[in-house]
Amino acid sequence: IKEVLDKNISPVINSLEELRKLIKLKKSRDDCIKISLHFDTGINRLGIRQNELVKIKGICEQNGIKVKCVMSHLIASDEKTILNKEQKKKFDEITKNFPNAIFSISNSHAIINDKSMNYDMVRSGGNIFGVTSNEFEQSFALYARVLQIAKAEENLNHFGYNSTFKSTEFKRIAIVGLGYADGYPRLLSNKAEVFFKKRLSIIGSISMDYTIVDISKLGVGQIKV
Repeated sequence: IKEVLDKNISPVINSLEELRKLIKLKKSRDDCIKISLHFDTGINRLGIRQNELVKIKGICEQNGIKVKCVMSHLIASDEKTILNKEQKKKFDEITKNFPNAIFSISNSHAIINDKSMNYDMVRSGGNIFGVTSNEFEQSFALYARVLQIAKAEENLNHFGYNSTFKSTEFKRIAIVGLGYADGYPRLLSNKAEVFFKKRLSIIGSISMDYTIVDISKLGVGQIKV
């Protein structure tokens, strides 16, 4: 908190306890501190509870704290649900108490799905990375090296730990240097695909450092170590 005050950063306050800590360190300071207040309107995550509103407002007024922004967070902005309307109603009741602040409740999905939620400021997370909507270009890609190319020779081929994938057809496979130790979810075993000229299936269990890819659809020599 001292560093926040020294560097003139406007903190987001999520609880009465946080506000009191801020004021405790401010007592020797005459300057006005600008803060944002984050209220929980239904997601039951971070945020000030609505029944603490009057107390929070009073503490700010008595201690030279300027509320620069009032914010909340939506529980289901990617759906058309009554929950969003209920949260908006609660948020509008809260913001009446801070007429000089700017208001913010929209996350990435709300920016697209409900313009009435956009108020003065929006908080775009997933949109920046292109993972919430086809309207946005995905801003990242994941690459891994091919460590070995092999041909499974037997009539019944077992692939990966516990033989979670079997095939009666001959398979050409690429072993890729990426696994769950790198954060690639093991739940994608036998489900996900990689792309090299074509969509290629991941087969067998994803292991700690390796993933098996079925490259039978590619011509011989098209993909190299």
